[in-house]
Amino acid sequence: MVIMILGFRKSGTSLTAKTLHDAGISFGEVTTGDYPASPYEDPEGCAIIMKSFGIEKKQSLFIPEKINHNIAAIRDYIYWRGQRSTNWGFKFPYLTMVYDEWKKHLPPDHIAIALKRKPESPLTHYTRNRKDYKQESAEKIWAAQKVYNDLIDSFNVPVIWFEDLLKNGPIEIERATGIKNLKDFRNYNGKGDGRKYIG
Repeated sequence: MVIMILGFRKSGTSLTAKTLHDAGISFGEVTTGDYPASPYEDPEGCAIIMKSFGIEKKQSLFIPEKINHNIAAIRDYIYWRGQRSTNWGFKFPYLTMVYDEWKKHLPPDHIAIALKRKPESPLTHYTRNRKDYKQESAEKIWAAQKVYNDLIDSFNVPVIWFEDLLKNGPIEIERATGIKNLKDFRNYNGKGDGRKYIG
């Protein structure tokens, strides 16, 4: 089984990947979550996507102006992941921007799911306790999230709402993927957006 996770930053993609990784869907390297790294984001695949944008590191709220797909690199990466495990997954916020191309080279029976979050919630995340908050910053956040959500809507894939995931737990992931008896990782101890889902 191959699972792709799409979604805007801070929408529950790490929690979803952690849950599926524990169930046997390998999401590759597990990092501490210290920025700019994130848990359950395989560096090789992330690098291919960032190179297609012409950037070397993730940038918060980044929207590419131009995408130059390296088809050979995409195919090689998907083949390489498949050789390592028949059950693997990939999650990266920027995957949302390139999924239309990637799905052409993924196994026909792969599963793509998307995470969405109510617009006000990430706005609070990015502006909370920031003295330099300005209206134009809020507008940039709204605009970036809308780009992601519009793309997700166009893909016609199962959507998990962040708020429902926190309220109802892994049953939301089970409904989207068909995988049963998933462990509940909503309760955690730790600090930081990435570390809280590890361990």
